[in-house]
Amino acid sequence: MGGMRSTRAAAAALLALGLLAGCGGDEPEEPDPLAATEEQRGECEAEVEVTGAVKASWTGEAFVVTENRSGPTLYKSVDGKKTLTLLAAEGDFPAVASLSTNQGNFSGSDGTLEVDAEGSGATVETTLSAGAGTSADLVATISC
Repeated sequence: MGGMRSTRAAAAALLALGLLAGCGGDEPEEPDPLAATEEQRGECEAEVEVTGAVKASWTGEAFVVTENRSGPTLYKSVDGKKTLTLLAAEGDFPAVASLSTNQGNFSGSDGTLEVDAEGSGATVETTLSAGAGTSADLVATISC
């Protein structure tokens, strides 16, 4: 019976330690810097046309994140394996367009990139580069 008592006492001691360890105070958890809350994320509509090294065209849903903790306002539209991301200009950084496809990742900041930092939408007409002379022409409108 002595073994049973010591086992129970050890289990009770471990339980007490576990409970005390969980009482570290009322410190709030750090928010995920990449997560967007419902208040930060808005629904939009996208019209996208890509020519050149990538040929694609789609219309459909998009979204905007206006209180992006990790950077400027961003707009995103996804069609299958194609993802268009637009970042608004912020400080010394220009607006940027990025297109991810199964044919590579393309990006650019030249041309017309009117990307509203307040979240109302974006109009883009630019040439995106994937390096090594590979490029795609992008014309896109996102309305929120």
